[in-house]
Amino acid sequence: MSVSGLLRGSIGVLVVVLLLVLAALFWPAAQWLPRVLPDNMRVEGVSGSLIKGAGDRLYWRGQPLGPWTWRMTGADQVDLRLGALGQGEWNLRLGGWPPAWWLEVSGGDLLWAQNGQLGLLQGRFSGQLSLRGNTDGCTASSGELQTSNAAVAFPPMTLGSARFRLDCADEYPVRLDLVRRGEHELSFQLDLETARGLVKGELVPGSSLSRLGSDFGLLTPNQRKVDQPLAW
Repeated sequence: MSVSGLLRGSIGVLVVVLLLVLAALFWPAAQWLPRVLPDNMRVEGVSGSLIKGAGDRLYWRGQPLGPWTWRMTGADQVDLRLGALGQGEWNLRLGGWPPAWWLEVSGGDLLWAQNGQLGLLQGRFSGQLSLRGNTDGCTASSGELQTSNAAVAFPPMTLGSARFRLDCADEYPVRLDLVRRGEHELSFQLDLETARGLVKGELVPGSSLSRLGSDFGLLTPNQRKVDQPLAW
């Protein structure tokens, strides 16, 4: 084959590849996104493409999160926003090439994890979590999210300050500490995959959480020390 023929063939291949890449980038997200999500996720109200798009809701294990927006900011990086701009939105940055990936999460308001409505849990978090992993899941994590005004809507109850962390290598990777001076100081270790965990700490008898635990038969009325398994 002549040099000119080889060049023409190479250019033809490059054009085809370029067209395929452009088609993938601008392919309507509503047509491909539902197909690539895990079985425990589904989406509603999707618009846009891989480069830039939005969704009304993302359901994870039946829990609605939204609204969402996303935008590609690099060949291997996507910026995502959960919630309305300027109203306690969560900001996420996802990147990496398979099999390695990384994720950064900056805190926001819990209402956007409850379909934009005031749900059972309330609080606006600050801080940042950083995760790294591969096809097997998360392998390393750092950082934390915190709030000084965590609360439960029903029954109405102030939980005080809350601190959320992840330890990917632990049997119970989710860590949540709740502290309200004069009432409780509790540490929860949870595994959301298996719906089990542990809670340890202290309660002041007669405090809000103490009464709630007694009403549900989880605590005795005068119990101060807490060290017991959880399942739900």
